[in-house]
Amino acid sequence: MPKRLVVVLATIAAVLTGLITGSGEGAAAPELQRISINGDRFATVGNHSFCNGELRVSLTAAPRKPGFVRVGLTSYGFSGQGPSWKRNPVCKLLIGAVHTSAIGYAQWSFFNADFGPKRGQKVVRDIRTGSGVVELQLSSYARNNPIRLRQSLGLSYYMLVP
Repeated sequence: MPKRLVVVLATIAAVLTGLITGSGEGAAAPELQRISINGDRFATVGNHSFCNGELRVSLTAAPRKPGFVRVGLTSYGFSGQGPSWKRNPVCKLLIGAVHTSAIGYAQWSFFNADFGPKRGQKVVRDIRTGSGVVELQLSSYARNNPIRLRQSLGLSYYMLVP
């Protein structure tokens, strides 16, 4: 009888410990709820050997940073043409993010992103948008060019940022 009681108590303790500490699956922040009329993927071209590919956008709240959005771009693989692509298969992009929120109107942030032919390559950046309702637009632009030439249609979102 005491052995059975010990086993039951040990099982209950293990279950409660798992519930309190978590299983580790929820370690990644959940995607922010958002409204988009053009989805989460966009095609783009780069400035090297006619490179082109497709990116998936994920938006999460940056951990321990209220008012920041973590933008993740995941590549579906980029391709190019000619011997220069075979020598250096890297598509270099300039990603432009513009947001309108309580902290400002049409605030721009730019960051570089390099992708190769391998699927699943990821670039992550935190953008300060402020908390509340935010409109965020993402697109790619010509890199190393004094004129901002858009190279993709991009995406647009309305969301609530914690």
